[in-house]
Amino acid sequence: MDTRRRGTVTILPDVLTRDLDVVFCGSAASAASARQVAYYAGPGNKFWPTLHKIGLTDRALAPPEYPLVLTYRIGLTDMNKAESGGDSTLSKAGDDPARLRTLITEHAPRFLAFNGKRAAQAFFGHDVNYGRQPESIGETAIYVLPSTSGAASGHWDFMPWQELAEHVRQRRVFTREDHELDALTPEAREDMRVSLNRRLYHRIGLDLRKKRDESEFASRMTSLPQIRRLKRIVEDTAAAFLGGPAAFLGLSTLGLDAYVDDFFAAYPERPVQDNEGGTKFADSFWLYLLSRLIAPTFIVESGVHRGHSTWLLRLGSPRADIHCFDVSFRSLVWRDDATYHEHDWMTDDLSAPPGANALAYFDDHISHAQRIVEAHRRGFRTLLFDDDFPAHHLHATGHPPLPTLAMMFDDTLEDGEEITWRRHGKEKSWTVDLSLHRAARALIADYAKTPDLGPLLRMRPQSGIAVVKLRD
Repeated sequence: MDTRRRGTVTILPDVLTRDLDVVFCGSAASAASARQVAYYAGPGNKFWPTLHKIGLTDRALAPPEYPLVLTYRIGLTDMNKAESGGDSTLSKAGDDPARLRTLITEHAPRFLAFNGKRAAQAFFGHDVNYGRQPESIGETAIYVLPSTSGAASGHWDFMPWQELAEHVRQRRVFTREDHELDALTPEAREDMRVSLNRRLYHRIGLDLRKKRDESEFASRMTSLPQIRRLKRIVEDTAAAFLGGPAAFLGLSTLGLDAYVDDFFAAYPERPVQDNEGGTKFADSFWLYLLSRLIAPTFIVESGVHRGHSTWLLRLGSPRADIHCFDVSFRSLVWRDDATYHEHDWMTDDLSAPPGANALAYFDDHISHAQRIVEAHRRGFRTLLFDDDFPAHHLHATGHPPLPTLAMMFDDTLEDGEEITWRRHGKEKSWTVDLSLHRAARALIADYAKTPDLGPLLRMRPQSGIAVVKLRD
């Protein structure tokens, strides 16, 4: 049974705003959609190509692009937000028709379209036929459409979908007078979406931004001889780091060239192409490589963001038991076969299993000193930290984990010293408390910060992955 319950945590966020043409409502997220945190992500689901075929989108969107439906005046939701899986595995208790009615009343789309009979029957409380329904919710007309799920292919009928699209187009003719917008070329309309979607996503609490040249890796070398030169730079830098500042880890550099090759091959195919605000190429390499060489069997990741760092940890340690912590998974794009905890690590009684090769990775903007004390108490001895900025670089990040490791090892800082900086025009400050520095440093056996590959590769500078070995 592939149904998943997450208590009050919804599997997928609603994609809703005012003035939509149509809101599509399914039964619940499929198992594939729950894993990928994307609507209609099952390999046999026809939803996205069908929207394109009936003319409601001008291209077939990929499942991770689901928030872009707002730019086509389309919304998405499900009848059951607490479970995932096939229709036969869902419980009636998980259905929430009252919630759906409230959403539709508040947002007042022109049409509500049920993707499949199960969701519609749960809403109406009786059997239904395909097509337009006699009932409505205020001014919102209701349609029931054949399910696009691959499991329902035997009942597939394209015509009700085509009929709905025709009614949507007719309603647009009578309710819209923006002839200049309608006359835009597809290229101009797409450019408008790129600038518009950020505001739309912010309005509904989503943070999946499109394009910005798609990713920071959109500009890169493609000539094989030059790629080999870049790989040698990375390999030589990694070997010097592992044999020098990070020698305390006792990691072998045997096979390092193959690991570099693997990373260069995997990174362009990463599931989270736009990880703005998160880990980029250079930091990604160190996170992958250290995970690969340390080979932990148990990982705690605090601070998941879109899921890119989880993907890197899994790439490096494919058999590890990973526990992902974040106070909100609203921005999650890629979901691993890991255990997800939607709260801070310290509110969960999770420690390193006795005898396990355990690793903790922190990218959560919480004080490095605090996390060191907590991790030591929980039995972790090998830690990775992101955002290890020195005091004179605090202006480069929005939420520094004060004090950072670099600051704890900066003996020029004085107790009570006020550090001030400006970030996007806003004044920031931090008062040094050396007692915090001393408490954390007493637990650290060794510490090393990864070399910045950014200038060497002519790519974005690193935010600073650091590795720490704690005392027993």
